[in-house]
Amino acid sequence: MKANADVLLTGDKDFLATDIERPVVFSPAMMWDFLRDRGMV
Repeated sequence: MKANADVLLTGDKDFLATDIERPVVFSPAMMWDFLRDRGMV
């Protein structure tokens, strides 16, 4: 799977079978901090 996206949200744990080179897993709190630090929320 090649998604032309900056963020891929999934509830599936089998995304490792996709063709994502460097997956980054964020907890909800980490995602909120990431967006807040960039002024996106």
